[in-house]
Amino acid sequence: VPMSPRTGSCGTGLSFHNEVLLREIDKVDEVGMLVTTGKKVFREALFWEALSRKKERFDLQVIMLDPDSGDTKMRQNDAYKPRSPDFLKREIEENAKAVLAMHGKFLGQNKNVLIDLRYSDRLCPFRLSFIGKKSVIAATYSMAQRTDESTPFYIFEERDIRGLYEGFRSYYTPI
Repeated sequence: VPMSPRTGSCGTGLSFHNEVLLREIDKVDEVGMLVTTGKKVFREALFWEALSRKKERFDLQVIMLDPDSGDTKMRQNDAYKPRSPDFLKREIEENAKAVLAMHGKFLGQNKNVLIDLRYSDRLCPFRLSFIGKKSVIAATYSMAQRTDESTPFYIFEERDIRGLYEGFRSYYTPI
Protein backbone atom coordinates (compact mmCIF):
# COMPACT_ATOMS: atom_id res chain seq x y z
CA VAL A 1 0.00 0.00 0.00
CA PRO A 2 1.75 3.20 -1.13
CA MET A 3 1.69 6.03 1.33
CA SER A 4 1.63 9.73 0.55
CA PRO A 5 4.46 12.12 1.52
CA ARG A 6 2.17 13.25 4.31
CA THR A 7 2.22 9.80 5.89
CA GLY A 8 5.59 8.39 4.81
CA SER A 9 6.47 5.56 2.44
CA CYS A 10 6.66 1.81 2.72
CA GLY A 11 8.06 -1.37 1.26
CA THR A 12 8.18 -5.05 2.05
CA GLY A 13 10.98 -7.20 3.36
CA LEU A 14 14.43 -6.94 4.81
CA SER A 15 15.83 -6.41 1.31
CA PHE A 16 13.74 -3.20 1.11
CA HIS A 17 15.13 -2.11 4.49
CA ASN A 18 18.71 -2.80 3.43
CA GLU A 19 18.29 -1.08 0.05
CA VAL A 20 17.01 2.10 1.70
CA LEU A 21 19.74 2.00 4.34
CA LEU A 22 22.50 1.49 1.77
CA ARG A 23 21.10 4.22 -0.51
CA GLU A 24 21.01 6.76 2.32
CA ILE A 25 24.09 5.86 4.35
CA ASP A 26 26.44 8.02 2.24
CA LYS A 27 24.31 11.10 3.02
CA VAL A 28 24.47 10.91 6.83
CA ASP A 29 27.02 10.78 9.63
CA GLU A 30 25.16 8.41 11.93
CA VAL A 31 22.84 5.42 12.02
CA GLY A 32 21.11 4.04 15.09
CA MET A 33 19.56 0.59 15.02
CA LEU A 34 17.24 -1.23 17.41
CA VAL A 35 17.14 -4.91 16.42
CA THR A 36 16.63 -8.36 17.86
CA THR A 37 19.70 -9.85 16.13
CA GLY A 38 20.40 -7.65 13.10
CA LYS A 39 21.53 -10.71 11.15
CA LYS A 40 20.23 -9.56 7.75
CA VAL A 41 22.10 -6.26 8.03
CA PHE A 42 25.29 -7.28 9.82
CA ARG A 43 25.90 -10.28 7.55
CA GLU A 44 25.51 -8.01 4.50
CA ALA A 45 28.96 -7.24 3.05
CA LEU A 46 27.59 -4.19 1.20
CA PHE A 47 26.67 -2.60 4.54
CA TRP A 48 30.23 -2.84 5.86
CA GLU A 49 31.67 -1.75 2.49
CA ALA A 50 29.49 1.38 2.60
CA LEU A 51 30.80 2.18 6.08
CA SER A 52 34.41 1.58 5.03
CA ARG A 53 34.05 4.25 2.34
CA LYS A 54 33.09 6.92 4.87
CA LYS A 55 35.66 9.75 4.83
CA GLU A 56 34.22 11.75 7.72
CA ARG A 57 33.38 10.54 11.21
CA PHE A 58 30.47 8.13 11.25
CA ASP A 59 28.69 6.78 14.33
CA LEU A 60 26.86 3.46 14.29
CA GLN A 61 24.87 2.70 17.41
CA VAL A 62 23.39 -0.79 17.65
CA ILE A 63 21.00 -1.92 20.36
CA MET A 64 20.35 -5.68 20.30
CA LEU A 65 18.24 -7.89 22.49
CA ASP A 66 20.36 -9.18 25.38
CA PRO A 67 21.04 -12.86 24.62
CA ASP A 68 20.65 -13.74 28.31
CA SER A 69 17.41 -11.86 28.98
CA GLY A 70 14.09 -13.44 29.81
CA ASP A 71 12.64 -11.76 26.72
CA THR A 72 15.10 -13.70 24.56
CA LYS A 73 13.74 -16.95 25.97
CA MET A 74 10.17 -15.73 25.44
CA ARG A 75 10.91 -14.71 21.81
CA GLN A 76 12.64 -18.07 21.22
CA ASN A 77 9.51 -19.89 22.35
CA ASP A 78 7.21 -17.75 20.17
CA ALA A 79 9.02 -17.19 16.87
CA TYR A 80 11.85 -19.73 16.87
CA LYS A 81 10.12 -22.76 18.38
CA PRO A 82 11.09 -25.27 15.64
CA ARG A 83 14.76 -24.38 16.12
CA SER A 84 17.06 -25.54 18.90
CA PRO A 85 16.24 -24.04 22.34
CA ASP A 86 19.28 -21.76 22.30
CA PHE A 87 19.12 -20.78 18.60
CA LEU A 88 18.12 -17.14 19.18
CA LYS A 89 20.69 -16.66 21.95
CA ARG A 90 23.45 -18.02 19.68
CA GLU A 91 22.31 -15.88 16.74
CA ILE A 92 22.42 -12.72 18.86
CA GLU A 93 25.87 -13.62 20.20
CA GLU A 94 27.20 -14.38 16.69
CA ASN A 95 25.94 -11.08 15.30
CA ALA A 96 27.30 -9.14 18.25
CA LYS A 97 30.70 -10.76 17.60
CA ALA A 98 30.47 -9.75 13.92
CA VAL A 99 29.69 -6.14 14.85
CA LEU A 100 32.54 -6.03 17.38
CA ALA A 101 34.94 -7.60 14.86
CA MET A 102 34.11 -4.86 12.35
CA HIS A 103 34.58 -2.27 15.09
CA GLY A 104 38.06 -3.67 15.70
CA LYS A 105 38.82 -3.77 11.99
CA PHE A 106 37.79 -0.13 11.52
CA LEU A 107 39.87 0.93 14.53
CA GLY A 108 42.88 -0.98 13.16
CA GLN A 109 42.50 0.73 9.79
CA ASN A 110 42.17 4.16 11.43
CA LYS A 111 38.72 4.58 9.91
CA ASN A 112 36.46 7.27 11.32
CA VAL A 113 33.70 4.71 11.92
CA LEU A 114 32.80 4.39 15.59
CA ILE A 115 30.55 1.52 16.63
CA ASP A 116 28.66 1.41 19.90
CA LEU A 117 26.98 -1.94 20.65
CA ARG A 118 24.58 -2.21 23.56
CA TYR A 119 22.07 -4.74 24.80
CA SER A 120 18.49 -4.24 25.84
CA ASP A 121 16.92 -6.70 28.26
CA ARG A 122 13.47 -5.95 26.83
CA LEU A 123 12.12 -7.14 23.51
CA CYS A 124 11.11 -3.97 21.77
CA PRO A 125 7.89 -3.87 19.76
CA PHE A 126 9.67 -2.24 16.80
CA ARG A 127 12.68 -2.76 14.61
CA LEU A 128 14.06 0.76 14.07
CA SER A 129 16.85 2.12 11.89
CA PHE A 130 17.46 5.84 12.32
CA ILE A 131 19.22 7.26 9.28
CA GLY A 132 20.86 10.44 10.47
CA LYS A 133 18.58 12.66 12.49
CA LYS A 134 15.91 13.02 9.83
CA SER A 135 14.35 9.63 9.07
CA VAL A 136 13.60 6.24 10.53
CA ILE A 137 12.80 2.89 8.91
CA ALA A 138 10.37 1.08 11.20
CA ALA A 139 8.69 -2.31 11.35
CA THR A 140 6.63 -3.89 14.07
CA TYR A 141 7.80 -7.20 15.45
CA SER A 142 5.37 -10.07 15.22
CA MET A 143 5.60 -12.30 18.25
CA ALA A 144 4.87 -15.39 16.17
CA GLN A 145 7.49 -14.95 13.43
CA ARG A 146 10.85 -13.40 12.75
CA THR A 147 11.35 -10.43 10.46
CA ASP A 148 11.69 -11.59 6.85
CA GLU A 149 10.88 -10.72 3.24
CA SER A 150 7.16 -10.42 4.03
CA THR A 151 7.61 -7.85 6.82
CA PRO A 152 6.26 -4.38 5.99
CA PHE A 153 8.70 -1.54 6.63
CA TYR A 154 7.71 2.12 6.85
CA ILE A 155 9.92 5.16 6.37
CA PHE A 156 9.06 8.19 8.43
CA GLU A 157 10.81 11.48 7.97
CA GLU A 158 11.02 14.00 10.75
CA ARG A 159 9.74 16.81 8.53
CA ASP A 160 6.73 14.83 7.29
CA ILE A 161 5.45 13.05 10.36
CA ARG A 162 6.98 14.72 13.35
CA GLY A 163 4.75 12.93 15.84
CA LEU A 164 5.64 9.42 14.69
CA TYR A 165 9.32 10.15 14.16
CA GLU A 166 9.59 11.81 17.57
CA GLY A 167 7.66 8.95 19.16
CA PHE A 168 10.11 6.38 17.77
CA ARG A 169 13.07 8.58 18.75
CA SER A 170 11.78 9.00 22.31
CA TYR A 171 11.32 5.23 22.59
CA TYR A 172 14.83 4.54 21.26
CA THR A 173 16.86 7.20 23.05
CA PRO A 174 16.58 6.00 26.69
CA ILE A 175 17.45 2.36 25.90
